[in-house]
Amino acid sequence: MIQYKKISSIEDYNFLLDIFFGKVRYGRYLSDIKLDVDKSIQYEIKKLQAYAKSGNLYFAIENNNKLIGMIGFQLSKWDTDIFEKRIAKIDYFLVDEKTLYANMSIAEKLLSIFHSWVRENEIDVAIVRLDTNFFTPIIAVQKENYIFFECITIPVLDLISKPILKPANTTFRYFKKGKEEELKNFAVRNGYKKSHFYLDPKFNRDKVDRMYATWIGTPLEKNQKMVIIEDGSNNVIGIFLYDVLDLTDVFNKKFGMWKYAAVDNKYRGKGYGKKLFYCAIKSCKENNVDIIDSGLATKNTPSVNLHTIFGFRNVCSLYTFHKWFD
Repeated sequence: MIQYKKISSIEDYNFLLDIFFGKVRYGRYLSDIKLDVDKSIQYEIKKLQAYAKSGNLYFAIENNNKLIGMIGFQLSKWDTDIFEKRIAKIDYFLVDEKTLYANMSIAEKLLSIFHSWVRENEIDVAIVRLDTNFFTPIIAVQKENYIFFECITIPVLDLISKPILKPANTTFRYFKKGKEEELKNFAVRNGYKKSHFYLDPKFNRDKVDRMYATWIGTPLEKNQKMVIIEDGSNNVIGIFLYDVLDLTDVFNKKFGMWKYAAVDNKYRGKGYGKKLFYCAIKSCKENNVDIIDSGLATKNTPSVNLHTIFGFRNVCSLYTFHKWFD
């Protein structure tokens, strides 16, 4: 017998989660063979514990002693405010699948729980990213007419053992407060225009631009790192934004979380992307980062090529789907 339980605290389920995550090795940390498995599992449990307090989390439990699936979702207030549409995100959608379709009915039931919440909360659109290694949730959303928009890959770079390719004549500076509007305009003009928001025709393009302008400004208020390269006349030709995630208490490592990169359209194809990447890596090393975590759309060929040049390795990939509830 399978029970579907809403979970507000996972403390009573830590043992079941330990077994579940040992089999369902999804996402950035559990997929990385170079990270300690037990530590990765405990980190995922810790994140899920925090999520249960803020989001909607449901477990599928078989015979009271076996966790076989979960779904976690919430209203994305930030996106909702930007687009003036009620936008929900599915943050967890996992099932224990020994073979394809093995637990399809469980995935469908978990998704139906989400859809009931969607109706109750008058959601306009749902966005979900699913690990490409697990087919059952992917097929479940496709059966419900979720539309695929992009594949995101997660490349990582070990700064402790990996030598860095150094382009010639490369210097950088950090962003200084006072020119936030100029920075936002740069991001809108030169950002990647093929993200899933841009590709979905139901999202207003002007609001997508506003989202990225707002997004690029918000991290600066949180003291994240903004690397800037310039030409000989001090004109900004490239920007790179990242954060440092201190996980020394878990993995004894600090992670550089790459958030955004752009080169001015006028300077593309002239080697500045390579220089910008080098400066971002050098900055990470200066800030005691051990491992860089990046993320990019697989269709963004120039960025894919730069990650390859600098020796990044891919640890996982994610499919992005949207569903509008008109």
